[in-house]
Amino acid sequence: ALVQRREITERHIGSAYILSAAIGTGLGLALWFSRDLIEDGLAMSGLGEILKALAWVLPVSAIGKPASRLLQRELKFRYIALAESGSYFVGWVVVGPGLALLGLDVWALVAAHGVATLSLALSMLVASRASITIQSSWAATRDLVSFGGGVSLSTVLLFIGMNLDRLFIGHAFGAYQLGLYSRAFDLMGRVYTVSDNTISKPLFPAFSSRQDQAARLKPAYFRAMKIVGLACLTIAAVTVVLSEEIVTLLFGRRWLEASPILQVAIL
Repeated sequence: ALVQRREITERHIGSAYILSAAIGTGLGLALWFSRDLIEDGLAMSGLGEILKALAWVLPVSAIGKPASRLLQRELKFRYIALAESGSYFVGWVVVGPGLALLGLDVWALVAAHGVATLSLALSMLVASRASITIQSSWAATRDLVSFGGGVSLSTVLLFIGMNLDRLFIGHAFGAYQLGLYSRAFDLMGRVYTVSDNTISKPLFPAFSSRQDQAARLKPAYFRAMKIVGLACLTIAAVTVVLSEEIVTLLFGRRWLEASPILQVAIL
């Protein structure tokens, strides 16, 4: 909503920070108190402690979201790219593997995720510090929710639909098979993630700034969709043919059991 609205005020920005922080905190508390229920549902001993450690990630991530959207609105994609790459490098290239080599196993993944999220949120807040405010109003909140509420609801429903299968596989077959399944689907999803980050993020604010020029936007939108579709189909075809080589290159030969799952996921 911060990106899509033609004009925003300090009250819109303040309302976005307060609303986002409140939702993130609520979700973090929900995860904290439901951790044992989730552990029992997935039949994975020790999962509750991991979820408890990750619960704080949700409010931290939520606090940084309005800042990142303000940067997106201002088309500062160079900084966004550097911040996202830098936080990923610190968390998943330095901290995670370093702790894994020290024998911390799954806690290395927890630390990597936490450090990456914290560093990204801080980077966004520092970059947009001049815009940070807590001024708010019910009218400004209503403006944001009228557009953002529908987007948020569709995102939540999509997340549930995309993860019900993982809940079933984790409960029925255990952590090992769920690990193979998750790696394959996450690798398949990288095609979407790359196109989303490199194409959708710049297009959305660019289109939003010209939302009253439908005659010009329509052909541009369909042209962009064709380019994205052709690129994704090409990448998908190559991935199906070279699935074993790709899995070996990215994860090592011990993960080759994920190769046929990857082929099915891509198709």
